[in-house]
This record gives sequence, C-alpha cells and structure tokens, in this order.
Amino acid sequence: MHMTTNPTAMRTARRNLVLAIDRFITKCRKSDKPPLPDQIANLRHALDALEQGAYSAGEDAIFLAEQAWQPRHPAITETLTFRELVEQFERLRSEQ
Repeated sequence: MHMTTNPTAMRTARRNLVLAIDRFITKCRKSDKPPLPDQIANLRHALDALEQGAYSAGEDAIFLAEQAWQPRHPAITETLTFRELVEQFERLRSEQ
C-alpha cells in the first residue's frame, strides 16, 4: 500500500527534527562533559533518519540521546566522533 504524504506535514516533521537535533547539539556543546557513547550512537541514528526522511524514527532517536539511553538499534559498527556528526548535521540542515 502506497501512502501519499502532505508536503506541509513532511516539511514540519523535518523542521521539528532539525530543531530537536540542534537543541541536543547545543546542549552538548555547552556541557562540561563530552556526549556519552550511547548519546553519540543515538545522534547518528537521528541523523541517518533525517537523511532518509524517516522523521518519526529520528525524533525517537534524538529523544533517546537526550535521555542518554541505549540505542534501540545498536548495529552501527563504524564509529564517528561527535564533531563528525555535527558536521554531518550542518550539511543536512542546509539541504531542503
């Protein structure tokens, strides 16, 4: 079954995810401590979801990052640094 999606709803969902990721990154930058490995993994999941247009999954992942909870899908083997993920976010944020 193919579902059509309202373009306005998709733009809103994307914007909300971008804002949530931005808040998380800003909070991490202001903190005295670097983000925990689980937070970095969840941020990566959120960025992957943003890139794929899976905004609900991204919202879930960034919520887990904010809570410093374990990722729901810890299958990522390649480790990226927080800085690399922030750079990826900056690139994705500018895309429309």
